[in-house]
Amino acid sequence: MALRSSSAGETNSTLVPITREYLREFYKDFPIDELPDEFGEARKGMEGMCEKLDVWDAVDRDKLVVELPKHIDLNMYYNRWQCEEVASKAEIAKALAPTDLKDHLSIIISLAIESYDSYERFQKFQADKVNGILDEFLPDDWRKKVINSLRERKETKYKAAVETLLSNGGTLAEKYDLYWKQQFERRASLAALSTESGVKKFAIRMISGCPEVLLDFAREINSKNGPTEELRLKYGPNLYRQTAFANQAHLLVACILHILQEKDDDCAKQNTIATAVAQLKRGMEIYARESKKYIDFMINVTTQSPFFVTAAEAQKSVSGNSAETSLEEVEIPKANGFKKMIEVDSETSVLAFQFEAVNRDVTFQIRANSGEVVYGPETSSANGQMIEGLLLNLTCGSYSCVWDSRTSFISRKAKLRYRLGVFDSNVDTGDWARELRKRSTMSLNRSRS
Repeated sequence: MALRSSSAGETNSTLVPITREYLREFYKDFPIDELPDEFGEARKGMEGMCEKLDVWDAVDRDKLVVELPKHIDLNMYYNRWQCEEVASKAEIAKALAPTDLKDHLSIIISLAIESYDSYERFQKFQADKVNGILDEFLPDDWRKKVINSLRERKETKYKAAVETLLSNGGTLAEKYDLYWKQQFERRASLAALSTESGVKKFAIRMISGCPEVLLDFAREINSKNGPTEELRLKYGPNLYRQTAFANQAHLLVACILHILQEKDDDCAKQNTIATAVAQLKRGMEIYARESKKYIDFMINVTTQSPFFVTAAEAQKSVSGNSAETSLEEVEIPKANGFKKMIEVDSETSVLAFQFEAVNRDVTFQIRANSGEVVYGPETSSANGQMIEGLLLNLTCGSYSCVWDSRTSFISRKAKLRYRLGVFDSNVDTGDWARELRKRSTMSLNRSRS
């Protein structure tokens, strides 16, 4: 993600970190292509070939494949890991294989390395971006030199730990466990900048020169419901399928290697191995092509999307069309009432509502997905009075806003005018919700703890 270019007179004090709402709108201009049908077909073909080879008594699939995580960075590590496993096992298989299979196995090795390089390229790109943000905000003096020196020293220490692990016979699985542990420590160190308070926080700002907006960025960027969660929701599913594909390629090369190590001269089995190698080669060709395409796309998206925006830009993204949202009139079904689902995706979100009963009394309540009632029930008379409110401290998840009218079946259906919105409490909201917040007589209804 790019640091937003500052216009004349714009300073760090006028900037705020990006929000999920901002990125949600931003990503609408960057739709991602679905993986082609041949991607799924190749994976199923490799899966079928593994079953045909049927060496599960010797090949433990549970130890070879990885559980699919939902974290983008961890998926990147897992794809790198599986690519290394494929290249390593294909190298051993190549030494054992008949001459006519060696060229195919060489290509498989090259494709695995090519795919590995794609995922590593994105992770290096992301790390350089974050370090660039720190450099951009820190004063260009001895303080920046000290912080960069400490960072380089820590990276040297991390590299040495990996080398020590491998020199002591550590496995690829152990190496990637260590990689993730180190990455987690990097994230924790960044987040720790913003968790200090009082005198210590003042010292961080004054001695290191960290402005408040950088501390806000450190707190939000990798939080559970922070802006990067939008990246995962929008572009993660494509990557999860790549991880599943890499798992299957690793399984197939392990099955091939086992049979070659058995040195079985059975002609039928040799023909099956030749087919399996050809299928793995075709699968890795598709995988390498699609992984490069995905990484190129992700680098382009993150290059163009900012880390920081002005408060006005953040407000615009949050309010979106809500500033123009008018009351919608609907009829309330007599049997089940009228229900509207709404999503709360941040702990700092505020749910705003306004409604009025048009021709008959209505009862209103808000229920969490668990069934817990977090607001109401409240009865509104058809007297033209507008009922409005704000809900704070909601747990992330789905909520049902339900209006019901206890009229007889021979009566006309009740009518309702309403509007709903979810806004970030740290950013100014759209027009109607802003006015809602300003009214001195407005009581803020807090959800049950």
